[in-house]
Amino acid sequence: MCILISCSGRHGFVVAITGIENIGKGLIRDGTGFVTFPVKYQCVVFRPFKGEILEAVVTMVNKATVFYLLLS
Repeated sequence: MCILISCSGRHGFVVAITGIENIGKGLIRDGTGFVTFPVKYQCVVFRPFKGEILEAVVTMVNKATVFYLLLS
């Protein structure tokens, strides 16, 4: 299973998926053969406050993204 981790201002970052409630019918994408499924799941999220300072170690940088490891 591939889950793209993203951040939304409303929900925050998805840290872990704790349960899957429903997997819908697959949709075949034209021209690629890829199939996507709507999935309803429960998860643990991390939503930092505006202005909160987080301590982290940068692990990799490329043109599009900075990867880091949050310190506890």
